[in-house]
Amino acid sequence: SHSVGKGYYLDLIHTIRGEPVFSIIDDNYYDLRQRFLADIRKFKEILGGDKNRILTMVVDRAIYDVEFMKLARTKDIHIITWEKNYKRGLWNSNFNCSVKTFFIMKYRNKKEDTYTYTVQYFRQQWEKEKTFAQFIILLSKPKQQPIELSVICTDFGKNPEEAIRFILTRWLQENDIGYLILLGINQITSYSHYSYEDTAKTLA
Repeated sequence: SHSVGKGYYLDLIHTIRGEPVFSIIDDNYYDLRQRFLADIRKFKEILGGDKNRILTMVVDRAIYDVEFMKLARTKDIHIITWEKNYKRGLWNSNFNCSVKTFFIMKYRNKKEDTYTYTVQYFRQQWEKEKTFAQFIILLSKPKQQPIELSVICTDFGKNPEEAIRFILTRWLQENDIGYLILLGINQITSYSHYSYEDTAKTLA
């Protein structure tokens, strides 16, 4: 309603199946790379079992920075993320690498409404940091031209299919918002607002 004066970040951590397990609100003065390590430290405080375990986090935006990802690895945090500003073309120039294929079944708003993604990929050392794995992916959807993607993983020994499936599933899940829009998530129900002065007596 053109009267928002302050915004906050809501950082959420989910399991690989999309179940929310941790949330924290922070000031929008700090970007994710400043919040990330503190968030993980607080998350580890509430973890059951071995709280010193190595965690692998799928982060689909705002985390891309080579030195930061190396720092996170020293703190037993591995990161899977997209390569920022990736210039397509490595797929056609690296067929000396072993290409593997798997499939992702995508369910939409009813069980009969499905389609299958074909995922082809190869793994190599990332040119910008040789200890990181780079997965070059050719993602194909029925009746559409395939797209070429690059995923970075700070754990070179990570199972490639797992790493790729984790971030692709997260990405596909995010696109489900299109169905929510059809159901009215963008509907404005009120233009009302109130000031801090209106609630001053209730604020400590």
